[in-house]
Amino acid sequence: MAHINESTGKLVPTGKTYPQTGVRVAISHEVLENSVGGQHLKQNKTIIHSVTPQNGEVLQSGDFDLVMGDQLIRLKKLANSPEWVVLSSYTS
Repeated sequence: MAHINESTGKLVPTGKTYPQTGVRVAISHEVLENSVGGQHLKQNKTIIHSVTPQNGEVLQSGDFDLVMGDQLIRLKKLANSPEWVVLSSYTS
């Protein structure tokens, strides 16, 4: 089981610069290992356990960019679900 880290960041609708919502995030990273065609592959997987707005706002479904320091994570919030789907993750 991966260690879950608590952090803060800003959540912004994908492709926009506002509105920005300050959020608390529970996040973990796992390393997935696989062998394909004789090659050993490693891939980092980002898992979002929770996203909680700091102002108590209710987040609607849609695509969002989560900015935490030098990390950008593209997320999808599913309607009527507490789950967040990680679409991609970038670190500069």
